[in-house]
Amino acid sequence: MSTTILTGVYAGDEQRLGAAAVLAPRGDFERRFRSVTLGGLVGAVARRGPRGLRGTWSCVEGLGPFARRLSGRLNEPPALGATVTALRRAEGQWIVEVSSPAGDHSLRTSRLVLATPAREAAVLLADVEARAAELLGGIEYAPIVAMPLGVDPSQVRRSIEGFGFLVPRDEGIDLLGCLFMSQLFPGRAPPNRELLHCMLGGTRWPEAIDTPDDVLREKLLADLDRILGLEEEPQDLGVTRWQRAIPQPGSDHLRRLAAVREGLAALPGLELAGAYDSGVSVADSFASGLTASAALA
Repeated sequence: MSTTILTGVYAGDEQRLGAAAVLAPRGDFERRFRSVTLGGLVGAVARRGPRGLRGTWSCVEGLGPFARRLSGRLNEPPALGATVTALRRAEGQWIVEVSSPAGDHSLRTSRLVLATPAREAAVLLADVEARAAELLGGIEYAPIVAMPLGVDPSQVRRSIEGFGFLVPRDEGIDLLGCLFMSQLFPGRAPPNRELLHCMLGGTRWPEAIDTPDDVLREKLLADLDRILGLEEEPQDLGVTRWQRAIPQPGSDHLRRLAAVREGLAALPGLELAGAYDSGVSVADSFASGLTASAALA
């Protein structure tokens, strides 16, 4: 896998990412077959049965309706706007302290999936299993700033076609990459317009998270002009900042997670889920939650 793809997926430093964590199962191919290519071929031949469609996907109206459909199947409605303030065990059950606009209350359960980012999980587990909390709190994250733009495709010198692009670190460009969202999915832009989803920050430029909007825009437009050639200024569609957007699994990541689970093994009814645990893609995160739920069920 090229360093450009690693940088694009993790917004991180490819020299610090752990191959065993970010390249699985490719790392397993290398160990078993001494060749990533040979291992992939063996795996392809060995697979049987129907396969899902590969590639990028989305719902027609985004993931909001999907989440609402799932919430409608719950026995109780989701506690929107609520914050978990503490987690403890008592009498063989998990006690979850919740603060919400409707007031503070406690939940009692014998089975709990803790599906938060690593640092939030660490805070909640600090009084339950201190060593596991310390290990989770040490997982680093890369910040991301997303700046979507509306573009007239006739006003760029290079065609807006395909998936988008990622920018190698040695190009000297602040922009991490750009997804051509209206090329990927129908209905994402009005007729004769294109929606570009631009990403800045990561470990390449962590200061971007605190950089003023006007400075970010100036840098972004300069980079886009260099890559696409802009004949007119694009339309601003907002700025979104994630201080800790993407986990950065290092060389010790798998050992770290194994030690976390070893520490939590004496606490029945608890499973962890999230991007730091199983992978940073949406599909990986979904699978992480399903795996955790199945383990408890």
